[in-house]
Amino acid sequence: MNSRTWICFVLLLTTTLWSTACICTQSRESIRIDLSGFHEKSDGYLRTTAEDFSVAVQYDEGDTIPDDTIELFDSDHQSVEMVATREHVGRRQLNGNCAFDRTVFTSKDLLEPGRYRVIHRRGSAGMPLENDITWKGYDGSEAYVVDIEIYDPVWENPLPPEELEHYITGSEEKIEIQPTGPSLLLMGGGLDVDEAFVAWLEHVQGGDVVVLRTSGADGYNDYLYHDIGGINSVETMLIDSRTLANDPYVATRLRDAEGIFLAGGNQTTYLQHWRDTKVEREIGAAFERGANVGGTSAGLAVLGEFVFSAEEGTVYSDEALEDPYNPYMTLEVGLGALPALSGVITDSHFANRDRFGRLMGFLARLAVDEERSDVVGIGIDERTALVIDPDGQATVMGEGAVYLLQNRDGEPTRCEPGEWLETAVDAFILTVGDTVMIPSWETESQAVSVEAVDGALSPENPYEPGM
Repeated sequence: MNSRTWICFVLLLTTTLWSTACICTQSRESIRIDLSGFHEKSDGYLRTTAEDFSVAVQYDEGDTIPDDTIELFDSDHQSVEMVATREHVGRRQLNGNCAFDRTVFTSKDLLEPGRYRVIHRRGSAGMPLENDITWKGYDGSEAYVVDIEIYDPVWENPLPPEELEHYITGSEEKIEIQPTGPSLLLMGGGLDVDEAFVAWLEHVQGGDVVVLRTSGADGYNDYLYHDIGGINSVETMLIDSRTLANDPYVATRLRDAEGIFLAGGNQTTYLQHWRDTKVEREIGAAFERGANVGGTSAGLAVLGEFVFSAEEGTVYSDEALEDPYNPYMTLEVGLGALPALSGVITDSHFANRDRFGRLMGFLARLAVDEERSDVVGIGIDERTALVIDPDGQATVMGEGAVYLLQNRDGEPTRCEPGEWLETAVDAFILTVGDTVMIPSWETESQAVSVEAVDGALSPENPYEPGM
């Protein structure tokens, strides 16, 4: 089976399938929508692959062609252009000839796997329908609605490709577990925080964890499986190419995981190899189905809606304050767009590497370039974690602090190429045990005003403003 990234969305029912679904009748009420080959899931979506996907409007031979239509919309509510073709089907049965007409609806272009909404709009004839699937119901506007998910054909037990470097600790047998997430584990790099992993893994419910990286080895396997414990398995996969990021084995392991953790490394390679691939799609899908996602250092960097991509190398706070448009200030959209981190950009090793100024620069640039003055910057110290439970309560664990930065006056006073950055933020400094609700950002911590003027911050030490 050809597992292309793009799948042709063909609304077609084969002659073989129709041989079991044909209704031979002289009644005009035989107008019919058939979605044979779909598999109904508990989340309300009908799932299908390219091979067994089918939708057609069938009606009796010789009848006036109904003006019923099939419309398709993607997950962003954008309409997909459809092409309708009328076909005549005739064949011989034991009890005589059976002939009917049908209109086959086909998308004009190839569609990427994902979730879509099919809408059947009843025509002027208003004939009743006979359907083999469960529709969400009549919506009051002469339309029937059903939600579908197109996925790449992934066989039941795909083998890992030869070029994949991966390590499995624990059981290789999948167990059926319902995770209690979605929860998020955001770590600032350096030594990992045991307490944070314990809290995060509680929502994994003894299931399987997949660790993603583009370099390194299996350092998390023994740590998570033996030192922290309580899970079925840990598998580390080095996904260092787009080919691997689209591999069926990789997609299946991520789809079956109750926890996905992005290790530290190089966020540039994460974006280059994982963006617009099955890896990115499965990270987002995992969060949607209640699994748990986390990351540290570079793995943390790519989880926000926006990300410092570091494709030209790192950028230092003094460089960001001197010229917020210097060539090292590379900002992009992150991976996945997890709902809990919408409107967020993250930074790690925060106080340890003096990154307050550059995070202010990131916020200023996003306010000017993207007109997103609402973005929140989350800076996390080394040996520190922010654990966000399924209810949105985020708790600081570890040894350091978490810094929440918001543009104080909307847009910065000055953010121009070749000029000193002039801006101000409200900073909430959360220490161990402090909490914040996400996405409302309600916290008992008090805001501290931090300004950037002529390349310097005021107060001079924003990490401990009262000192």
